[in-house]
Amino acid sequence: GCLQTLGFQRQSAWRDPPLAEDRPDAVYVPAVIEGMETYGETTAGRYGVALTYSYPHRFWTLSGTETSKTVVEADDDVHLMVSLWDTETGRVLPLDSGVTIEILDTDGTLVTEEVAYPMLSQTMGFHYGANYALDGEGEYEARVHVGGVSLRRTGGFAGAFESAATVTIPFTFET
Repeated sequence: GCLQTLGFQRQSAWRDPPLAEDRPDAVYVPAVIEGMETYGETTAGRYGVALTYSYPHRFWTLSGTETSKTVVEADDDVHLMVSLWDTETGRVLPLDSGVTIEILDTDGTLVTEEVAYPMLSQTMGFHYGANYALDGEGEYEARVHVGGVSLRRTGGFAGAFESAATVTIPFTFET
């Protein structure tokens, strides 16, 4: 817009806050704790699925021994997270087949789709998440695709969680 002629550009205030320069080589403890709320919970067979949200924020991914920082982009509106558990035991599920979140508008049109990265947080434990860009405030539907577990399962988990599942959770995005 008109402010770009003066050198201003659209940029998220949460884009990439500075890191402490003398961080210890130990468990990461965030400098700021952001709030989190729940959009909804549902089930598909033995899969329990919760969709939660927070402000978009940076995060790191780990592939082998390599880390990669993901920063907040200017168009990121929300950080969506999925928690998964076994409805019979209440235990958290470690899926190795992945989670994908599709966001649809009220007409059923795809707004965005992202792989949700496996994450570990001191406040919410193991979950999946990513930052998502939406089409402004309004009603949306999250279609969460949960991959099956290919790890060896024994005892009460034998034969369970082999198949993928998809759940839908409606939500309202407000700023």
